[in-house]
Amino acid sequence: MSTFNWESFLRRWSQELLGSMGDEQAELPPEVIESGWLGYPGATEEQITQVEARLGMILPPSYRAFLKVTNGWRQTTPLIDRLWSTNEIEWFAVRHQNWIDAFLEQNKDRYSPVSETQLESNAHLGAPSISDEEYLVYGEAQDCSKLRVEYLQAALEISDVGESAIYLLNPQVVTDDGEWEAWFFGDWLPGADRYPSFHAMMQAEYENFLELRENSLRLAETNASAPLPVDSKEDKAESSVIAPISSLAVNPEEDKAESLRILPVEETVWRSLARFTIEFQTRQIEDQIEKRIVAYDPEGESSRTWSELESEQLPQWMLAQISQAVKPETEIKRPADVSPVKVEISHLWAFQPPQSGAPMVITEAGKSFPGFIRSGEPLVLEILFRLTGQTAADTRRKQITYQVQADLRNYATGSTTSLVDTPPHTLVEDQLSYIATIPGTTLLPGIYRLRVLATLQGIRATPGYFETPLLQVI
Repeated sequence: MSTFNWESFLRRWSQELLGSMGDEQAELPPEVIESGWLGYPGATEEQITQVEARLGMILPPSYRAFLKVTNGWRQTTPLIDRLWSTNEIEWFAVRHQNWIDAFLEQNKDRYSPVSETQLESNAHLGAPSISDEEYLVYGEAQDCSKLRVEYLQAALEISDVGESAIYLLNPQVVTDDGEWEAWFFGDWLPGADRYPSFHAMMQAEYENFLELRENSLRLAETNASAPLPVDSKEDKAESSVIAPISSLAVNPEEDKAESLRILPVEETVWRSLARFTIEFQTRQIEDQIEKRIVAYDPEGESSRTWSELESEQLPQWMLAQISQAVKPETEIKRPADVSPVKVEISHLWAFQPPQSGAPMVITEAGKSFPGFIRSGEPLVLEILFRLTGQTAADTRRKQITYQVQADLRNYATGSTTSLVDTPPHTLVEDQLSYIATIPGTTLLPGIYRLRVLATLQGIRATPGYFETPLLQVI
């Protein structure tokens, strides 16, 4: 695809992206807005050959041609913020081995036929895990779950992690003209959206951007011409008890890290020592506003809550967790027979109106709602989650509570709406399955991403996370 006019294509995309950003333009350098170009100066042949020497492979033609026009890129869709420059591209496993391991663990039932040799090798050995007839399918007929997961170890990452998604190039599937297979790999997908080349993926992403923009504009026009719901604005503010989630981890490395052990790596490479999730929450009860801080590590193995936002104890608690993380592996490794408690969200029901007997149901994270939500009408969510691991014995020994929180991010405006979270509920002895209800909330028209987080307090536990990438409110 070296004859494709990348400059014309990208300049048109730049202008349309800038026109759709609105207030988000303020985050860009003034010269970018003035030039109407979201790219950078093109890479030289020397820069490209240097990265090819570092990788030990010749880059595919369409991606090479793209780099010569712009050495990196600022944004394609709301899901991907940046494409890497030649200095930044790297093998996926170098930066994100935790993501690969977590994906394989989460989908071990789906991809169990894959052998350890195939997963660990950077070269294609033996028969592939999926036949060519099933795998080499592109376009609308493709099933994104038909993934040769053994290719993840050898994939090349060419973008930053956006909304739990990344662009990858796969050098193990190459066309006759030298193009590598290209992947849109999302943490909320059962596999990856695959394309026969980088050029084909960028064309599809441009079409996705146009479709998302048109839907957002159409919904905005509908909203502007429609009367406001009776319970919006002041009425809604008075009736809602809001406990916003200010920070939900969406980076797969943070969400699914398997341990805090220090890995034996080269001294020049920075590796994570410890990670924390800090939530600043508030709620209104009658005329009083309560505030608190909730802090826990990525696996929920230790957590603390402070009643005021200005807590001097927060950094002390974090330092205490870090001091435990630097202990030798033999001191912090769990016994082989201990299975940590995990919260696994399996179902999400959406009722509208709340008394409806036929809700919309989602049974797999990463799937879109099978219909649409009406604005101005209360939406009630019910979440089914199950506790796994050493649950029965631990629940008998201590009082444990669970809480479910959710938020919605509007793709068009970038704003986040926090839904009313559930109050803490105490676990029932020996009961493993629970249904939590998030009370009715009215939404404005738009296209949203829904995120749900279920946590346990009073026990070491991995939080449950469930994400629905597209929810349409009309």
